[in-house]
Amino acid sequence: MKSAKSEIGIGKKTCLTVSLCLLLTVPQLWLGCTQSDAPPVAPVPTIEISWVNTLPNLVLQSTTYSLISVTVSGVNSQDVDSVVAYIYDDQNNQIEQFQLYDDANAFTLTDALGFCSDHSDDVISNDGIFSRMVSALFAGSTEGAYDIEVKAFAAGGSSDAVQSLIIALSAPPVLSGLDFPETLVSGFNPIQVYLQVYDPDSIVLDSVVVVYMNIYSPQLVLLDSIQLESLDNANFGTTLTSAIAIGMPSGSYTFTFRAWDTFGIHSDSLGKTVIMENEAPVLSNPSYPHSVMLPAAGQQTEVLITMSATDDQTIGDIDEVYMFSLKPDSTWANNGLPIPMLDNGLPFDINLWDEGYLGDLVAGDSVYSTTALLLDSSLEGVYHFTFEATDLAGNTSAQLSDTLVVTP
Repeated sequence: MKSAKSEIGIGKKTCLTVSLCLLLTVPQLWLGCTQSDAPPVAPVPTIEISWVNTLPNLVLQSTTYSLISVTVSGVNSQDVDSVVAYIYDDQNNQIEQFQLYDDANAFTLTDALGFCSDHSDDVISNDGIFSRMVSALFAGSTEGAYDIEVKAFAAGGSSDAVQSLIIALSAPPVLSGLDFPETLVSGFNPIQVYLQVYDPDSIVLDSVVVVYMNIYSPQLVLLDSIQLESLDNANFGTTLTSAIAIGMPSGSYTFTFRAWDTFGIHSDSLGKTVIMENEAPVLSNPSYPHSVMLPAAGQQTEVLITMSATDDQTIGDIDEVYMFSLKPDSTWANNGLPIPMLDNGLPFDINLWDEGYLGDLVAGDSVYSTTALLLDSSLEGVYHFTFEATDLAGNTSAQLSDTLVVTP
């Protein structure tokens, strides 16, 4: 019996020893069990800020407001404590600060009213975009370069974005020395037009940024705006080609020029009215077999008809090329309607005629094509063809006539 009790006691002791060993040697298992009851720790959000609208260069002492706005992401807009802009001069001294708001322009503001608007000009509340309207008055009477640092603050920390701008007095650029022909004849050779643009302000703080040429119709409707290239010796210009007259009927057109500087100040407008010509397309070289035999019963013959068409303003000004066919019985083919001729490179397919499959061989080579289908029931005799073309300016070419004879 003692032996049995001893065995039982040893067994219990052995089990206890093993359990203690497990707890002592594998603490991860024990700790893991305990930690599963603890609540998870939420990650700290990362605040990010990016520009939507930066301030332009501003004219010294101007009271005109400009929009500054940033997007704050990484946290909900409602959780952002504040978005603050700090202004530094060129010596890195902070001279002013103001707040931006995400309030849909709803509230009257009281901070920094010496140079900020009393409303934010924000569009949508709580969309993460913070805005404010700012003028140049924060600089007082001091020209120079300034940095604006915008910081967003929230429970997760802060983030910032920096921009630089210049504040200075600015006089508008001055235009002079326009070199422009009196007449732009139809199909004129490329010509460079240019003018001189001078900015009277300090070259360090101000300069000419962009020069545009606007083109107005005889009715003074704006047709196009072309940015000029910077050439040399303060000259700005561009090369005109006859393609500029595509779609424009002959007449008096006004070309105006205006320049903008670093501060968005523009010059007076300098203009010139010129005669611009646009003559009609020219047809030439009709090509097709001028005599064709009537096909045998149950057969048909495809007759490819081509015509060259050119335009002084390039092929881009050609609107339509077409033909009419007067049959031997003095009736008109296609019920007297124009028969289209195309320069699209699509082969002939009678089932796809309306999609432009008229039998043209090469697209864009100024050769316009159509295919006539001659049946065994077609009329014998002389077919009189008349060819015409129109352009985008509404001009119609001189007619070109030719014949096709169908023999038995």
